Amino acid sequence: MSTPLPSQQYQPPLPPQQPAKGSGLGVAALVLGIFSLVICLIPIANNLAYFTGLAAIVLGILGRRGIRPGKGMALAGIITAIIAIIGAIVSTILYVSVLNGVSDAIDNAAKPVSGASASSSSSTTDDTTPADTETTPSDDESSDDTGPTTIKIGQTAEITLNDQDGATVKISKVSVASGALDTYGEKPKNGRFKIVTVAAANSGSEGFDVNPFDWYYLGADGTKYEYGDDNSITSGYDGKDFNSTTLNKGEKTSGTMVFDVPASAKKLVYAPNFDSEPIAIWITK
Repeated sequence: MSTPLPSQQYQPPLPPQQPAKGSGLGVAALVLGIFSLVICLIPIANNLAYFTGLAAIVLGILGRRGIRPGKGMALAGIITAIIAIIGAIVSTILYVSVLNGVSDAIDNAAKPVSGASASSSSSTTDDTTPADTETTPSDDESSDDTGPTTIKIGQTAEITLNDQDGATVKISKVSVASGALDTYGEKPKNGRFKIVTVAAANSGSEGFDVNPFDWYYLGADGTKYEYGDDNSITSGYDGKDFNSTTLNKGEKTSGTMVFDVPASAKKLVYAPNFDSEPIAIWITK
């Protein structure tokens, strides 16, 4: 009996080759990177590019660790993901800018046609205001302003909306204080507090909205100082606030608003309907 040659001896089958893990990570990173790049400029869908792009970067970093195949694909996935994220950021900024422009255009088109006129009325006093009362400016000071109707302290502004009676608004008193208005209040950040006593009444047949944020002081440099800015809320004023409400036919309300302003802010502007054009200005000291 012959002896089998070594080449004829039994050879066990080789085990099946396992797919390279690094190669799979590289492929996944590249696929996610390309997907992120495709959607990064699409409105709304570009938000997804942030997440898929980050996932591609993580997978790409893992795929490049150690000696593994597919490191080139992992690097390509990282690069495309970074480009996609940058593209998503730029497109988001662009879309937000466009939407803001459209919103502003719609707001401007939707503004009601408004006007204001002044009629004389007697001034009232409020002895509870913890500050010195400002004097009413002279006629020359009131007549220098152009544009919106200029009104003296103590006079009433008759507000008309869409050529119909809307309401009467009266600033009866404006006081000034250079310090906190009570023991625990804060000092004015901008130099002084202006304490404004206001009354409003519905003179029309429809509801009329009033809001302290419809008023602001205008500085000499054009800066707006709105109700609630700086230390006006924490001034320590203890009295009846002028609150936001809707006045029905025949209803009225009154109260006080506090503004934190510099000495140069002498124009109290009434601009209802949030950021609309001013329709009345009271000149104060």
